[in-house]
Amino acid sequence: MKKLLAALLSLIFVFSLSACGQSREKMLNNAIELNWKEVSEEYLANEARATNDYDGKIVKWTATVYDIDTKSVEMASETYNGLPSNSITVYLSKEEIINLDKYKVITVVGELHLGSFPTITKAFVVK
Repeated sequence: MKKLLAALLSLIFVFSLSACGQSREKMLNNAIELNWKEVSEEYLANEARATNDYDGKIVKWTATVYDIDTKSVEMASETYNGLPSNSITVYLSKEEIINLDKYKVITVVGELHLGSFPTITKAFVVK
C-alpha cells in the first residue's frame, strides 16, 4: 500500500511539473509584444479604453532591470537623465530573481495590470 501511495504521489508530482511547463509555453505562444510607451500614453489619454484593451492580457516585454528585491524587480524600457522612467514592477519566482543582475536587459512574459503602479504578475524570464 505504501509503495502504491508513493508511486501515485510521484506521478502527481510529474504531472504537476509538466502542467506548469505547458502553462508557460501557452503564455509565451499567446503573449502580445508590449510597447509600454504606447500603452502608458493610451492609459493617460483614456484609462477606460487602455484598461479594456490591455489590463489582464498576457504580454511579452523586453526592458532593463533597475531594482531587485525578494519578490519582484523594477524594469523600464526608457530612462530620463540616466534614471529609469515609467517603470513596471514585475513579479517573478525567487528562483528566477536570484539569477538576475541590475542593469541587464531581459525579456519577461506575464499578465499586465494597469493602474497608478503598473505590474506584470505570474511572470517568468524568457531565455
